[in-house]
Amino acid sequence: RELPVRVGYRTSAFPFQFDGVSVSESLVAVGVGYVFLEQADYPLAMLDLGLERGRRSAGPDEENIWRATFTLRLSGF
Repeated sequence: RELPVRVGYRTSAFPFQFDGVSVSESLVAVGVGYVFLEQADYPLAMLDLGLERGRRSAGPDEENIWRATFTLRLSGF
């Protein structure tokens, strides 16, 4: 079976301000997914893990972010 690995980068400017300063966010993400069971190329059981590291900022104010996701997908037979 294949084990796809994802790597990505995202940057965003939000449509609102905090104390009159524009807010922005940047993230680096990695993830891996694994299909346990499939039928006719359709995944019936799949596991996906992801990890993101990023930063939100508005002028001198800054917030560091760690986000982990775990997804288990089960479909009917």
